[in-house]
Amino acid sequence: MEYRIAFRWRIFMYIAAPLIGAIGVWPFFLLNNSLKENGLWITLLIIVLSLGFIAGCIYSFLRIHREKVVVKNGELIHHLAFTIKELRYDQVKGVRTDSNYIHIIPKDDSLKAIRVSSYIENKINFLGQIYDRFENLDSKDTVNELAEILSNEKYGIDKNERENRLKFANKTTRVFNTLSFVLALWLLVYPHPYDLAVFLNILVPFIGLFLFYAFKGLIKLNSSKISAFPNIATPLILPGLVLVLRCIFDFKILSYSNFWFPAFIFSLIFFALFFIRSEELKKTDGASLFGTVSLFLFFSVHISTSMLMLNTLFDFERPSVHQALVIEKNKPSDGNDYKLVLEKGWEPRITSEQAPIVSKEFFNKTKVGDSVYVNVFNGVFNIPWYYIDEYRFTKSKIESMNFQYDVDTTIFKFE
Repeated sequence: MEYRIAFRWRIFMYIAAPLIGAIGVWPFFLLNNSLKENGLWITLLIIVLSLGFIAGCIYSFLRIHREKVVVKNGELIHHLAFTIKELRYDQVKGVRTDSNYIHIIPKDDSLKAIRVSSYIENKINFLGQIYDRFENLDSKDTVNELAEILSNEKYGIDKNERENRLKFANKTTRVFNTLSFVLALWLLVYPHPYDLAVFLNILVPFIGLFLFYAFKGLIKLNSSKISAFPNIATPLILPGLVLVLRCIFDFKILSYSNFWFPAFIFSLIFFALFFIRSEELKKTDGASLFGTVSLFLFFSVHISTSMLMLNTLFDFERPSVHQALVIEKNKPSDGNDYKLVLEKGWEPRITSEQAPIVSKEFFNKTKVGDSVYVNVFNGVFNIPWYYIDEYRFTKSKIESMNFQYDVDTTIFKFE
């Protein structure tokens, strides 16, 4: 019998994949002056992420079109975008499921598992067939995990205390995961007050680290949906992804020469604090190693962007003021990101033209050939940054930022 992706999902992906792929193409239209503004590494990062996004959408389109699993003659044959996987019944150890996939696990670790999409046609019939033939490893693992928790003295002195601690851990992670999502959405969509939204998102993974230690391994970094162990994967990953977007669009870094080494060291320290106490991160199989490396990269994103944010928000020193000649005006077709191209050399470290974003009002009143004031700050971590001073005599630094929000600070006072 043959099982394909459900028809409604195929139609949805045929429409959605090209539209989502367009998001990956969009950053290329913003790269006119990106190399000059942000430097080589930021430009390359945007290109790599965009190409990865486009490649992922193309693969998803091909997979949704070609994927099917065939059950016949004592075999499972899985057709993917570019490959075909096969397993005989006698080679199958059992079945695992999650919210997105049905995993057919082989007895021999040298054989590759078959991972079938949960959105196949006649899913109930398919699951019925494989559960009749193979063991449900999910229920077995869940029972084993629960037995482990209730018998482990580090979670409590008796069974009742362990049960209560597990309930409390589940409740804590649900609240914490939900709160982290709300804070990330706040910073992404409406960061007002800006400094408070940034500061709370910086704190979220550190609170996750505290909970990870406080519950002594009862809370996992990333467990399956049906696992008896609660997890805090979302709060560890999501804030950094939103912070990196805010850094890209809100601040202009003058030089990254003092950034890379301390960012790597602090990221390594933060990751090591989890690694020391995590059994998950010490596993050496292929999937676990991939997860460990991925988690380190996500931690690096969060620590790095937090450094850049704190480097700016805590920088209370008086800036050096420079005059820069406007040699070009770049008006966006979509009505966003009005840029003034500044002639190189207005600051000793500036060796190429810069195109910082300004407000629409300032853009309209500035002409090619005008000089504008540029404020350059050394930064708390000696990572210099700058912005065009649209309010030459204002006392509030937040008013003069490239992002456009009302003056509304809660934690920090800029004078």
